[in-house]
Amino acid sequence: MNYRILRLFILILLWLVLMTLAALAGQVASRDAGYVLVSIGRYTLETSFWLAAAAWCLSVAIVYGSVWLLGRLRIYRSLSRWNHARLANRASRMMNDGLRALARGQFKLAYKLLTNSAKRANIPAINYLLAAYAAHHMGNNTLCDECLTAAETTGKADPVMAGLLQSMVQIQRKDYEQALATLTRIRGEDKNPFKLELLRQVYDYLQDWENLDQTLKRLDKIGRSQSSEVRISTEHLIINRLKQADAKTLDKVWNSIDSSNKQEPVMLLTYCHQLTEQGRQQQAEVLLRKHISQQYDRESILAYGLLNADAKQQLLAAESWLRERPNNIELLVTLGRLSLKNQLWGKALEYLKMAVSLGHCPLGHAELARLYAAMGEQQLSHEHLQQYVAMTESLPQLPMPDHDQQSKAS
Repeated sequence: MNYRILRLFILILLWLVLMTLAALAGQVASRDAGYVLVSIGRYTLETSFWLAAAAWCLSVAIVYGSVWLLGRLRIYRSLSRWNHARLANRASRMMNDGLRALARGQFKLAYKLLTNSAKRANIPAINYLLAAYAAHHMGNNTLCDECLTAAETTGKADPVMAGLLQSMVQIQRKDYEQALATLTRIRGEDKNPFKLELLRQVYDYLQDWENLDQTLKRLDKIGRSQSSEVRISTEHLIINRLKQADAKTLDKVWNSIDSSNKQEPVMLLTYCHQLTEQGRQQQAEVLLRKHISQQYDRESILAYGLLNADAKQQLLAAESWLRERPNNIELLVTLGRLSLKNQLWGKALEYLKMAVSLGHCPLGHAELARLYAAMGEQQLSHEHLQQYVAMTESLPQLPMPDHDQQSKAS
């Protein structure tokens, strides 16, 4: 308050001094105005001394004021450029630190650094998209949505890059419908491998088989069909075609499959299952037997024991494989099942007991439990059933009643 009063007092004092000087100058000028003559060639200028002096002072003031103002503007611009560069460098350092934190899995720190540096970043949308990825891994969908919205509204990022990053985040969140909408908005990128790869993931999850087929063909044209993920999607597509095929089209679909894919157990087993559903068990048995003779795998040998074909021929074929793999648990279980189909109870019991003696074999214990129950051996059936439950279901250790003590008490 005192400072304001002092400042006002000084201003009033200066105003009084200036007014006094002006009055004195006016009195002097009224007594003797003076005379100034300026001659330049044919031109002359006549004026009073005081008016010339005032004009000269005003000119000097204008020149000095202009120089001072230009200097202030240059300083301001220099300071503005320096401050802008300082803030931009700081934002760049924060973004780099955010990327390092994101790469190390420090998602909370990465989110903070990326969002704080977004306003001063060259392309803020990239910061917001990466921050959305970090927020997703933090488990905070609200922050993730806010960052995705901010990335869309900034509008400074390349639409292709922004769309791909946004769809990646949406796929990570399993928002496949939104990811598909985002990828669809990216125009003119039909051969972009990143877009095609993301579309493959989306169509595979959504089971959009027609569009998945087209996407896989495009990936094949650009030489991106050899990855394990693409092969898995190809398997899903073929399996769906086999399952949807009827009696007239099943063989046509199977024959259209590459020979390398036909050797995949999941493909072959799907085809054999469809053959069995259509009453062509014998054809399925021949195909599966040839496959096992050339390429042995667990799923195929177990499926062979469940086929309802010529049980005697199946048993002979399986016993021939046993000479090459005498200690194979899955093969012994299959032999036990085929022996049951041939009503060879003793041989079935022998094969199944061999299977469970070799190690972890819940299927062998289940089959023995069923067989012993049919033979009237309830105690043995109960023991193998307990073994099966223990191998398939991990039960907690809980107190149980003592059967012997209950019997004595009664």
